[in-house]
Amino acid sequence: MDSLRGLAAFAVAIGHSFYGFEGIGNKYYISLFLGRLPVIYFFILSGFVLSKSLSKEAVFGFREFIAYALKRAFRLYPVALMALLFGLATSYLSSTNIPDAISSEWLKHQLIHPQNLISSIASCVTLQAVGFDQPIWTIRVEFLCSLILPAFIILSRKSFYFTLIIPAFFGVLLKLNQAGGFAGDIGWAFAFFMGYLLSKSENTLQSLNRESSKVLLILVFLALLGFVGLGMDTIIGVMTMSVFMAVMIPCNWKELRSLLDIKPLREMGKISFSFYALHTPVMILCWKGMAFLCPETLRQGSPVMLGSLICILSITITMMAAVLMQRLLEVPMNNCGHRAARYLSRQRLGN
Repeated sequence: MDSLRGLAAFAVAIGHSFYGFEGIGNKYYISLFLGRLPVIYFFILSGFVLSKSLSKEAVFGFREFIAYALKRAFRLYPVALMALLFGLATSYLSSTNIPDAISSEWLKHQLIHPQNLISSIASCVTLQAVGFDQPIWTIRVEFLCSLILPAFIILSRKSFYFTLIIPAFFGVLLKLNQAGGFAGDIGWAFAFFMGYLLSKSENTLQSLNRESSKVLLILVFLALLGFVGLGMDTIIGVMTMSVFMAVMIPCNWKELRSLLDIKPLREMGKISFSFYALHTPVMILCWKGMAFLCPETLRQGSPVMLGSLICILSITITMMAAVLMQRLLEVPMNNCGHRAARYLSRQRLGN
């Protein structure tokens, strides 16, 4: 799973690198396969991993929920805040203009120059200033949906009807509010619930053999091709990626498992969160660096060639920065969250 998480973060970075150029075609396919589907995978995977962890709790009361929320806050918030502040610094310190003729509308939305530093910092602190680092909206969604997840599990244990009602409710919410907003953010709980259902089915999924895994993966690929032609709906995307993940949980295709188990992919999985959070501001910095050092190359070069250059440069720099952030911030803060949760647990036992 770590390797796939790393590949998904890598795919989003490639997509953003090419999506910024106006002259590159097939933007829909770039957005879908190197943007929306990897993000959907992140959400389903989070629901799966968190559900496995929560299922080990024999009792889940108010104190346990606070401990769980603390762990999630320490896991997500420090990295998201640091990435936003880095994006703010990138926007604030560099006034280099990127030529409009080669900038896509998506890139122009990332090139925000803050008018008021104090209010911009305040927006970063509340994780509202996603204009300085666009992927941070997914981290905000992850935190909100992870707080709802325990209620899913408790209700589903009480009655099978809740197992039907919950995904239907949040699926409709997601369908009606795909443009965003609070309702749209909460609607992504549909993907988290699919991860929960996969965690409940893990023992059954282990029975998938090599040939069944191959067939299902081929069907997922064909389904994606078919849905792309019809226009990929978010709900269909979640369902399709859930089937994909159902195959990858046991991963009984030996050759594929060996490929995913190579050390570079596992290491990429370890830094994937920091990498994902940092890449967009690093990419903007690379854009501005090229606009300052070689503006004519940007104006006259091939969009594909320039996109490849931005992609390689930004990914290389982001990987180095992500290693540092993972070691100096992400892991220490995650450990702090677990210590705080254990302290609450000891207090409960003491009482």
